[in-house]
Amino acid sequence: MSNLTYKCGPEMVALKYLENSWGFEEHGSVAVLVYVQHGYKLVAEKISRNAVEQWNQSRVASLESKSGFGCGYRFIERRGDGLDKHKIVCVFI
Repeated sequence: MSNLTYKCGPEMVALKYLENSWGFEEHGSVAVLVYVQHGYKLVAEKISRNAVEQWNQSRVASLESKSGFGCGYRFIERRGDGLDKHKIVCVFI
């Protein structure tokens, strides 16, 4: 995965996925990884590292043939206990 390049196209797809994932399907060379985190603040670097750690345990090996990716972040909800829910989606092509 060291040859991956961040691209705007997959980022736009990730943002659209965050808006509405209904009917979204992975096709051939496109892979989507989703991570949801409960935490106090959205710190992009921290949530990205947490997502990659989780993905490393599952699907990252299947992404070796990919050359580009894009990600989107979204605040989902503020809970009464001070914890927030955040979501990150990365699209790999």
